Amino acid sequence: EIEGLVRMNPRELFLPESQPDFKQNTLLWERICLIARNSIEAGEIAGDRAIMHIFEFLSRKSNDGDDRKLQLFIFRTLSSLCALLAGGGRIGLLQEVVGLVMPVLVSEVERGGNFTSAFATIYNIGRSVIESGAIGLIDYFEDILVRSKFSFPEISGIASDWSVIVNSSHLENIRTWMNLIEIHPPVMKKLSASLIVNLKLYGVFLKDTDVFQRDISRLLNSNYRDVFYLVISLASVFPAFYHDIGATGDIRSFTERIDTNHRMNDLIHFMRKQVHVESSSQTVFLIQRVMEFWMTGDRRLLKNMVPPEVYDGLDRIYRLINLDTEEAPGRLYLEALRRFPEHGGKKFWDFLNDVDQEAFMAFASGRDFDGVTDDEKAVALSFISLYFDTRLPTEMTKMLHFIRDRFSLDVSKKVIWKFVYEISDDDFRRMLDDARTMDISKVNIEKFITFLHVYRLLFDKYNFTDVRVTEKLKLYAAEGLFDPPINFFDIIEKADTLIALEVLLKTQLVLKDEILLSERVFEPLDTIDLKRHIAFGIPSMYGSYKEKKFDTLKVFFHMNLMRVRFFETIIERMDIAGGPPPSCNEVKKILKLFIKTFVIDGLANQEMLNYNNLLETPNLKLSQLRDIVAHTLTIHGEISDRFNETFKYVCREAIRNLGVERIARQYIPHDDNASMEVIIDRFVRNQIMQSPLLQLFDNFLISLRDRIISDIRDRGDMVCLNEYHRQPDVGNSVWEVIKLLDDPSDPFDPYDPYDGDRYARIHDIKKNSVVHDEVERYAPVWEIGSKAHGLLFIANMEGINAPPGIILSSELYKRLGDAIISDIESRRQMIYLLKRYIDKFTGNRFGNVRNPQLLSVRSGAVFSMPGVMDTITNVGLTPEIVEHYALGDAWFAWDCYRRFIQDLSISFYGIDRQVFENLMYSYKSRVGVELKERMTGGQMAELATQYRDEIIRRGFHIPEDPYEQLLYSIVAVFRSWNSSVARKYREMVNISDEWGTAVIIQNMVFGNSSPQCVTGVVHSRYHGNEKIDLFGEYKTRAQGHDVVSGVARVFPISEDQKKVYKTFAAMPSLEEKFPEFYGMLFNTVQRIRDRWGNDLQIEFTIEKGTLYILQVRGMVNHIFEVEEFVESPGALEPYLLGQGLAASGGVVSGRAVFDIERIDAVRERFHGDRVILVRPETNPEDVVGMERSDGILTCIGGMTSHAVLQMRRLGKTGVSYFSIMHIDEEGNRACVENTSAEDGHVFIREGDFITIDGSTGNVFMGYHATMKRGI
Repeated sequence: EIEGLVRMNPRELFLPESQPDFKQNTLLWERICLIARNSIEAGEIAGDRAIMHIFEFLSRKSNDGDDRKLQLFIFRTLSSLCALLAGGGRIGLLQEVVGLVMPVLVSEVERGGNFTSAFATIYNIGRSVIESGAIGLIDYFEDILVRSKFSFPEISGIASDWSVIVNSSHLENIRTWMNLIEIHPPVMKKLSASLIVNLKLYGVFLKDTDVFQRDISRLLNSNYRDVFYLVISLASVFPAFYHDIGATGDIRSFTERIDTNHRMNDLIHFMRKQVHVESSSQTVFLIQRVMEFWMTGDRRLLKNMVPPEVYDGLDRIYRLINLDTEEAPGRLYLEALRRFPEHGGKKFWDFLNDVDQEAFMAFASGRDFDGVTDDEKAVALSFISLYFDTRLPTEMTKMLHFIRDRFSLDVSKKVIWKFVYEISDDDFRRMLDDARTMDISKVNIEKFITFLHVYRLLFDKYNFTDVRVTEKLKLYAAEGLFDPPINFFDIIEKADTLIALEVLLKTQLVLKDEILLSERVFEPLDTIDLKRHIAFGIPSMYGSYKEKKFDTLKVFFHMNLMRVRFFETIIERMDIAGGPPPSCNEVKKILKLFIKTFVIDGLANQEMLNYNNLLETPNLKLSQLRDIVAHTLTIHGEISDRFNETFKYVCREAIRNLGVERIARQYIPHDDNASMEVIIDRFVRNQIMQSPLLQLFDNFLISLRDRIISDIRDRGDMVCLNEYHRQPDVGNSVWEVIKLLDDPSDPFDPYDPYDGDRYARIHDIKKNSVVHDEVERYAPVWEIGSKAHGLLFIANMEGINAPPGIILSSELYKRLGDAIISDIESRRQMIYLLKRYIDKFTGNRFGNVRNPQLLSVRSGAVFSMPGVMDTITNVGLTPEIVEHYALGDAWFAWDCYRRFIQDLSISFYGIDRQVFENLMYSYKSRVGVELKERMTGGQMAELATQYRDEIIRRGFHIPEDPYEQLLYSIVAVFRSWNSSVARKYREMVNISDEWGTAVIIQNMVFGNSSPQCVTGVVHSRYHGNEKIDLFGEYKTRAQGHDVVSGVARVFPISEDQKKVYKTFAAMPSLEEKFPEFYGMLFNTVQRIRDRWGNDLQIEFTIEKGTLYILQVRGMVNHIFEVEEFVESPGALEPYLLGQGLAASGGVVSGRAVFDIERIDAVRERFHGDRVILVRPETNPEDVVGMERSDGILTCIGGMTSHAVLQMRRLGKTGVSYFSIMHIDEEGNRACVENTSAEDGHVFIREGDFITIDGSTGNVFMGYHATMKRGI
């Protein structure tokens, strides 16, 4: 029969449902598995459906029967087949298979079946999935695991051998997820967060004999640099940072001092055995519960924590430890003192401890005692006899009550356990000695002190605290766990706190870079042996485990605790809010130390590091320091948001799977209102509080910002940091500045504000040959601005393209002003200098008629001012070069020339943008085209000529010398810093006027050179489930200005956008139309985002199949109060006009106004009503109108335009791309296409009520009440 099956066509082998069951045919089914694998590997079975049928068949059969060995064989076959599919690049089919097989494996675990085989198969399949590199598939696989029921400890009691009864799949679940994370930690962020959540919410149980230290070492040897904080947060959850397995050294000797008689059914003896044999962090919890039992006498506290035989005797033990408070034993004690005068003056338990047992029992049993019945005497003597036999610690209730009452400690909040941990043995003795009125025996004081000493030793073994942290670090140094710098401990203990903190952080950074993130795998010192416990006959382990990275992380965690204490001391001492004006130098040091701490923890992003660099700005003024602090505060908020995003999704899935009844008590509110959202909120806040620097830094920044604002108001804007005085004979003339720019000798230190006048420099946009650390910038940010920093960042990433170019320092224009235009000699020298640099990065192509290279000239402010500063593109176009380009594509050539004329005329000559928009609109109407892309080359040439003629008619000219064009463009960008719009914008968003702007000159890349070229803006939308999802707009046959200006029709980047917004529903997404471009963009954005550290907005162009990154900007969540509808969606439906794009904010209902100049008039006419500015599009010049309105509605313009960014920054509600609306500016009204209206249109006139929802993009007719929604 088997031979017949083997000879069958493999395609037919799995079709009959009548195949014999493997209960009786194990060998047959093993053979079937081999045939399946070999047939797929050989390509004999290749069709997706046939392969899926095989997987479905084997998955189903794996659940039949009870042969675990065969089940393992089938599981291994399934994982092997998955590896074949991954290796063959059949990702789509592999995803289907994962969706089929994984639920079978998860079910096997959840029903308590062959979980060992199931977890092994989950790991093997996961390895194939992760190594495939397919992000979508990896995310799908992670989601299956995150949504499965985690195997929590389920501690249910104590077995007959006194071992803890625990869920046997718990450890296997932890190790499987850990092993998956180790394969590629950066793509397993979601699984890492889920493991943290499950272990914190539902508990972790590890025994010493599990030797989990080895697992931690393996995790630390994975490539986790980009997710450092998440991985060390995961490691910190495990109570396994100790070296010695079981009870050794002081733990063993002190526990034996407590348990002196080794009685099997005694509570103290059971605790000792748990410490010695069962060894786990559960023993700490057991000791706390024992102390709570001693305080209350409630034995239910120890239910399922002690064996039945011990539990049954707990009431008797409680009575024994409080025996001295009973009347009958007290009378016996007083009479005995007279009988045994040699023990006179001793307290009750001291007397019993010292008196001869036989003599006392003979005396007490042979006589009567006044006021004591025979039964009472018998009971008293039985307990006294029990004490003589056990020598149990007694009077624990009395001592614990004394501690609780004297210091008003709240037992329910575990304050008392913290107190008894922190107090030293000697302090406890002195405290009890001072309590003269207390009737406590010395013998019990010493026993209690010994007991507390054991508690502290065990607590230190399984936990991290800042108590006695310096002593611990000294011990670790003595043990060789780390090599402290010279005088490290002297500085830590005796030096100024700022100096001590600086030394500590420097040491931490060395430990992180040189050991924790080292590629070297250190050989562990592993002396752990397995042996059998003589008394119990159960396996046990002894020995120790040491490994360099594991040991270093233990030291690292303790240093974390120490640095928090230092920061608290420094901030308390400074007293920013109430004390005298703080030293700005000290503020600078503290800010830098905070940021250095975030760098160490892997939490700093590029914006934060830029602000760190800005603290070195020469002659920094208070207003500039205010900017740095305010923007750092915003970025710091982004880090806190990252906690929310990282944990909220996985937390919700964990609670949905396992319920709230099993959750750790610390996450349940005191009123037991344990809803899912409440628990999630408490968990996230707990995570933030466990990173106390987040809260400390937040409070410090807020106080500092407020104090600086107050100081500016009181003292004026003055230089507060890095002050120096320029030499009078250097840098005053144009020629001197140019010489400084062009001096290639002796590189200077750009971070030294005292390096004279040499910081007005030119910087190249290219890959830097010097390896930079993550803190150091490629150039001073105060010179080059944040945009240029982003370009240098991109240029230094392997395989990502940024157009080459140069950056002119912001200091240049401060030195030269308009002299480089007005002074002929200065202009000549400047052009000469520029030519040397331009020729270098363009390869002598700039101005070359036969092989031309055009340039873009852009601004580079320190803080983003989207759309406010000027940009001039296509610089270098002369009539001759236009004709050269026109030989290849006339439309492209004249479109570029048209763009250059418009940019230069608006920026340099100050001509109104509307002039060109009117020319464009009139010409399109005359030639009968809706979009300029549909013009012919000749028509575009005619339009460009009209642009040029209009400039000449107004008395201006377009320079025909390429370098003169470049010089005019540079000056125009420099001037734009002080334009009225820019100054007003900075006033509105509180940016200092002192910064100035750099100028960025780059090679042009063209998104308008063919219909196959693309330009656009994309956001890396960061979901809580860690999926990177592109979101933005693109346009073909266009340049970047078309997208960011909000004046052109744009298309969605991803298919997901089309599902969310009806406006995009019928449009081709980049993902759909250009899947190769989308894949290229997706991978590039993901790489940049991982390196940058937070969500990004990226401007890009794809020219001839090559992706260029033109700008990288960190996205900031501008937080402001928004409103929502009072009415239900159903009640609103009749008023819905349509949907645009959700640009910003919530709901606003107000009066429509179509002209910025009419805003005040409409407000006066409709006093108290809100105003909504309705425009065809918005330009940067409209920023004042945006600020004066309550909401903005536009016909065109995407969600990534500069105008939308300004809406968010100004805290305004906005809807863009409401494409069914057309503005009649002459009639001062808007027409909205609406099929439900009688004539198919609805008109909106000035003063009419309309309502916009910036969170959905919906637009409604009329007034609709709103209410506060929150932040």
